[in-house]
Amino acid sequence: MRHIRFALFVVLALLATAQTASANAFTLTWDPSPGTDVTGYRVFYGTQPGVYTNSVDVGLRTNWHLMVPGNQRFYVAVKAYSASGLLSAASNEVNGIPLSDPSTYDFSGDGYSDLGSFQPASGAWDVSGVGSTVVGRRGDLPVSGDYDGNGRQEFAVYRPSTGAWLISGRTPVTYGILGDIPVPADYDGDHMTDIAVFRPSTGQWFINNGPSYTWGAAGDIPVPGDYNGDGRAEVAVFRPSTGAWWIMGMSTVVYGQAGDWPVPADYNGDGVVDLAVYRPSLGTWFVQNQFTKQYGAEGMLPIPMDIDGDGRAELVMFRRGTAEWFIFNMVTSASSEARVGSPNGLPSAWKLFSVTGAIGDADGDRITDAIVYRPSEGQWYVRLSNGGFIGQGWGLVGDVPVPADYDGDGKLDIAVFRPSLGRWYRLLSTTGLTSYDTQDWGLQGDIPVPADYDGDGRADVAVFRPSDGKWYIKFSGSQTWTSITWGTASDRLVPGDYDGDGAVDLGVFRPSEGKWYIRSIAKGTSWDRTWGLPTDVPVPADYDGDGRTDLGVYRQATGQWLMLLSGSGFVNGMTLSFAGTVGDVPMAADLDGDGHAEIALYTPSIGRWRVFGLPTFDWGLSGDIAILRYFGR
Repeated sequence: MRHIRFALFVVLALLATAQTASANAFTLTWDPSPGTDVTGYRVFYGTQPGVYTNSVDVGLRTNWHLMVPGNQRFYVAVKAYSASGLLSAASNEVNGIPLSDPSTYDFSGDGYSDLGSFQPASGAWDVSGVGSTVVGRRGDLPVSGDYDGNGRQEFAVYRPSTGAWLISGRTPVTYGILGDIPVPADYDGDHMTDIAVFRPSTGQWFINNGPSYTWGAAGDIPVPGDYNGDGRAEVAVFRPSTGAWWIMGMSTVVYGQAGDWPVPADYNGDGVVDLAVYRPSLGTWFVQNQFTKQYGAEGMLPIPMDIDGDGRAELVMFRRGTAEWFIFNMVTSASSEARVGSPNGLPSAWKLFSVTGAIGDADGDRITDAIVYRPSEGQWYVRLSNGGFIGQGWGLVGDVPVPADYDGDGKLDIAVFRPSLGRWYRLLSTTGLTSYDTQDWGLQGDIPVPADYDGDGRADVAVFRPSDGKWYIKFSGSQTWTSITWGTASDRLVPGDYDGDGAVDLGVFRPSEGKWYIRSIAKGTSWDRTWGLPTDVPVPADYDGDGRTDLGVYRQATGQWLMLLSGSGFVNGMTLSFAGTVGDVPMAADLDGDGHAEIALYTPSIGRWRVFGLPTFDWGLSGDIAILRYFGR
């Protein structure tokens, strides 16, 4: 039997004092074998000298980022192999306690990922085994990471309005501009989380004290991760419109479909991030070349985490409305539940599933801006949440304002629908409002209802035709279309994401019955609920901050707002008193960035905005149209 010539030397690179974490890392390098028949290498490892209970095939690489459980010493050796499967003798053995991996969520340093939540309304964190603290304020996004390499996650937030990073125990750093998406990860392999942002409008990545790249396009979801096992996060995006994964330095792979949420993680413990998606319409996880598992329900967020410290991600679901966690272990088939954090918070292990911002967000800071359209001039006036101002001419007399995020960059695009031609004119924010496109879709008498009906992060052009009760939708990604009968000429249109799957559902409010009729395009299911009186004005919005649209009505006669909350399964209601005058327009949107919709009244005669819990301000003139009144109606 012919043996492989073997001259192999392994160096275990322990870069600092070993720390423990829920998923831990050895950085291995070795000299290549001079044998001409070597076709690859296999890394062997175990917890006793000379006893290797696990191995991983790394191909012809001469380095590997080995992920192993924490809190124990591991012994490692490498063998070369030939095309026929013959193995060489083992290299010299090395051992050590692995370095922590900063991509995990271990706040306590005990070797396990910790469950926890961040409350956007107050900046409060609540983490199991660690306790509560306040880092951040309204509108901030959680970006926890191991920024100092001590093996523990630091509490950290990113402030979209200013581009500021506030990391517990460190001086604040400003890195990013309005509209940027935070993408912290270990890009240089030093076992510390790097500050970085992705700019959807240009597809650019900016890494603090590192390089910048152009990789991706508007509408893409950034998904950095170590997809090749070298210990460094690759720049990568998931394209919701096609299900394509674009990973820098690797071939493009299609895995997923429109409406899927990317959930990349190391599910098998081989030290490589796996491609995976969660399909909200089915409540199902799809992990490439490994498994498909139904685990999830409406209104839950999928958050893969290594809960038991074995180096493999468990399937974890978080229900924002109740702060409940549901965990399934694919190895043991065991499931568990926990309640950690405060209701309606974001998970401390928050990841972006869509670049879609708040309704009416013109600058990408995830806060709704006050916008009015002046039909007599075809002029738009935008009062930005940061105090800035935009004025833009776009439209003619008779046009209907239809602003929405058509290009998927997280910013509102200025657009009008011209009923006489059935034509849409869209001024795109990705071009700095300098270029536009047109879409012919609709007839005279149609009601425009643009929204993201397929969950790809971009608004679709759509109309409701009162004459036949049909919705006509042209999907932005595939450019295919559908028509669905749902409603009557006298119904009020109330599309919204009532099930939290990222795709807008068809909805109508029937005043004669006080009933809501909702239909999911993705699931093909429908339901109805009685909520309101014939004289009520429907104002659907996410009032409880759980990521789902709630039923809501404004009762002008009493000044009452009545909401039926999705977090309770549309069973429990909430009532607020906030009265207006005859002619006031009721609206609801997240006007302060706390993740909950605020109720508001706009007085057209004087252009006054009154927002519950916030200062009153004037923006607009008599005859102006407040844009929130038209969005999604």
